[in-house]
Amino acid sequence: MFPHSIPTGERSMKLLIDHEGVNGQDFSQFLAALTSDVKRAADDLKRSDDQFHRRSYIRSVFSAIEGIIFLFKQLCLEGAARATYVEFTSGEIALLKEEIYSLQKNGTLSKQPRYMPIAENFRFSLAMYVRHFEDGIRRYKIPLDYSLTDGGWDALNQAVTIRNRITHPKRTKDLVVSQSEVSAVRKSFEWVYRSTMLHMCAGAELAIYLERETNELKKTLDHLRKTP
Repeated sequence: MFPHSIPTGERSMKLLIDHEGVNGQDFSQFLAALTSDVKRAADDLKRSDDQFHRRSYIRSVFSAIEGIIFLFKQLCLEGAARATYVEFTSGEIALLKEEIYSLQKNGTLSKQPRYMPIAENFRFSLAMYVRHFEDGIRRYKIPLDYSLTDGGWDALNQAVTIRNRITHPKRTKDLVVSQSEVSAVRKSFEWVYRSTMLHMCAGAELAIYLERETNELKKTLDHLRKTP
């Protein structure tokens, strides 16, 4: 079924983003807008299944996926700037910023945007996001497991190939999208969406545990201070 809304996921995401001190309202609205565009494109395709609407649907899906990748990476960079316990290597920081550096002949540094393959970039952004709370996930035994064997990962890689073909066509038939290709793109987005919500909810659940533990600790300290 197409994931057209963010029921518990949006609330969980707000909890986690607020916990990390990031502008949760902007990020949650951003994610909702991305998924809303995909839903509208899917509805348009259902009403009028032609090549134009198939290509439009695919483009909206990848716009959403790239937006989700950006969201995770921004959360990582915001978290690293605020929390000393989150450590990224210089190489990871460069990949999170999607930047590449080189030295010019005059001895000055040159910075260029770095192209990263979409599928690998999505998995990388998830892995870096989990870096924030992997110790807490193990401590509180919060389930966080997204399968690469359910066909979603393969569908994403297939969808990337389809998207690249229609984005950079070399001949007329490159623009023709089959029904099976639409199905592969739909499956890939459902997997990306589930993975996104799974990670957001796991982080939010940990935030709730930590808030509860912090409140208990405060109560204990207050009690000790009052004890003669």
